[in-house]
Amino acid sequence: MPKIREGQGLMGRQIGYARVSTDDLHGKAQKAALQAVPCDLLFFEQESGANRDRPELARALKALRAGDTLVVARLERLGRSLIHLLQIMEDLEQRGVAFRSLAEGFDMRTDEGQLMMQQLGSFAEFERKRITARIKSGIAAARKRGVVFGNPRLKAGDKDAIKKIVRARDKTHVTQLIDTMDTFIPTVLRMRPAKPWPEVAEAVSRATGVTWTVERLMRSVRRLVGEGMVDRRVLRKAPRPRRRRSEELALLVQGLALANPGLSLRGIVGQLEAMNIRTPAGKPTWTPASVAHLLRKVPSAPSP
Repeated sequence: MPKIREGQGLMGRQIGYARVSTDDLHGKAQKAALQAVPCDLLFFEQESGANRDRPELARALKALRAGDTLVVARLERLGRSLIHLLQIMEDLEQRGVAFRSLAEGFDMRTDEGQLMMQQLGSFAEFERKRITARIKSGIAAARKRGVVFGNPRLKAGDKDAIKKIVRARDKTHVTQLIDTMDTFIPTVLRMRPAKPWPEVAEAVSRATGVTWTVERLMRSVRRLVGEGMVDRRVLRKAPRPRRRRSEELALLVQGLALANPGLSLRGIVGQLEAMNIRTPAGKPTWTPASVAHLLRKVPSAPSP
């Protein structure tokens, strides 16, 4: 009997899954094998193996928790194909769920089971390559017969077809905006219209961890306003910062120079910008020349 790997013993529940095709109404053999395990839960499905819609399999996979074991009577009862079977098994392994197939003696918790997983992976990769090769071959043969792929109306420049695609993309964009608005709109509502858009974009970028340009943010907010999701008042113009009179700024600069006699013009520039003091023209950036100009307005001011 295959030895169960260390740390992989039975800890959780045994959950069984049985599938019978449409011409096999009972599946008594599968049920009997799974009940003999015994299984704590048993999910029974009557579907064709090629059918993608398997609600009972979905329920079984959803019910599994880490430490549980999924049990089937035979491997082919689980997956639609080798690739699908391997996808399920890899997902179970990532979730910490074991897998057993009774007829083959396959147990994912054993070294033998892991070896079989690797072999299945190799076969599945081979099957993927075969499918890809068949698709490429079919496309090439169809093109030789004159088949043109893609939307012919779109390629012909049909305006109605183009409008339809644009509308579909626009609807998707709006849906995404609405789904994510909780991540950035609270910041916008808190700051607008009192603060200018560049400051709001910086705050939104910090809050979300994603870089928002002013253009992107304004475009997104306008769209949400248009959809009635956000108050239109956020689009009002931000009040311009009050310009200080030259006399006030001259006195401020003089004070900095008097407090720090050895401070150069560039040093005063650095202090003004660190204090977020704007120039007489309302600009955030100062120059040594603008500082010197203000100092000249105060005759008693020392020259740094």
